[in-house]
Amino acid sequence: MRKSVHIIPFFLLMIIFNHCRRGLKQTFFHPDSPQTVNWGVDESRTGFSNSTISPPLKLVWKHRPSGGLGRAIGAVDSLIYFGTRDGHVAFLHYRTGKKIKTFNIQKKSSVTCAILGSLLVVALQRDKPSLRVLDLQTQKTIWEYHVGDIEGEPLVHQNTIYIGNTRGHIYALQIESGQVLWENELHIPLYSSLVINHGRLIATADDGRLFCLSLKKGELLWQRKLPGPIHATPVMGEHAVWIGTTQARFFSISTLDGSIQWQFKSEGAVFEKASFVDGSLYFGTTQGFIYCLNAINGEVIWHTQLEGAVGTSPFIGNHHLVLGTLNKQIVILNRHRGEEIWRFSLEHRIRTTPLIWNSVLVVASEDRRVYGFSMLE
Repeated sequence: MRKSVHIIPFFLLMIIFNHCRRGLKQTFFHPDSPQTVNWGVDESRTGFSNSTISPPLKLVWKHRPSGGLGRAIGAVDSLIYFGTRDGHVAFLHYRTGKKIKTFNIQKKSSVTCAILGSLLVVALQRDKPSLRVLDLQTQKTIWEYHVGDIEGEPLVHQNTIYIGNTRGHIYALQIESGQVLWENELHIPLYSSLVINHGRLIATADDGRLFCLSLKKGELLWQRKLPGPIHATPVMGEHAVWIGTTQARFFSISTLDGSIQWQFKSEGAVFEKASFVDGSLYFGTTQGFIYCLNAINGEVIWHTQLEGAVGTSPFIGNHHLVLGTLNKQIVILNRHRGEEIWRFSLEHRIRTTPLIWNSVLVVASEDRRVYGFSMLE
């Protein structure tokens, strides 16, 4: 009898332990998070976050994911997340870099992603189905749908996913069910991410064309051909959309009718998205120039030159601008005056847009490494 008295509690403990493990699996993500940051910070891709950091900084952690990153690092609650070029979505703790969760999506395809509420939207460059939505609480796939090959980051807004593909189709899908709300075919490949503001959606093509669609029905409102190829994602305001070209021109275009409001000649081509806050535009060029322009008239507020070509879109905080270069450096500038405040050299080039999250700077380089920097104590 004594033996059975000891055995029964043991099995009870095992049952309780396994139940707790299942519970832990479901609670790595907290849906009551006050804020989520996807690539570009918001649906207009402004690149501005109400964040603060105080250089000088120290390196506090490193992480080596399974594959290289694309352009984007996002954040939610105490986690940062990103898609990789070998088909994974990884979640790390922002303070320690500790891996919390990895989703193995598809090993043969690059992955981009975005979060809305507790739902993870995953877009695949080359696989069928190319669009998937997972519930982060249950860690299960809710639905899948093939929309063709996807190069840009998914855009999520008010329970809707907006996505373009390399065959020139743009889709709007209900995020919880996958129902296609509308589809428009533009007959030209789309490689950049979409942007929206005040009921209008902007898509760009490599041949220099911009397309403006109604957000509700996907109807084409206007299109504009610019003199020069476009490789960057645009940034959008209430009345204007701003975009740079590979022929060293930067444009302000009316969202009402597509007319050019002003243009600016830069030193070097523009391959990366600009950022926008408080009436100012920030962008970098292949010649290492960083510009701050007045968004209304295109006048230069300040400019400075770095040692290498700019490899990322600027991330804008309350007082600082952060970006990476192809000269393997992460640089922080005063966003009001353009003065360099801090820089740090990595071992490889930087093409992923940096992120500031709760006073931690997160950076990724091309050698499949992610870094966390914090303020000196």
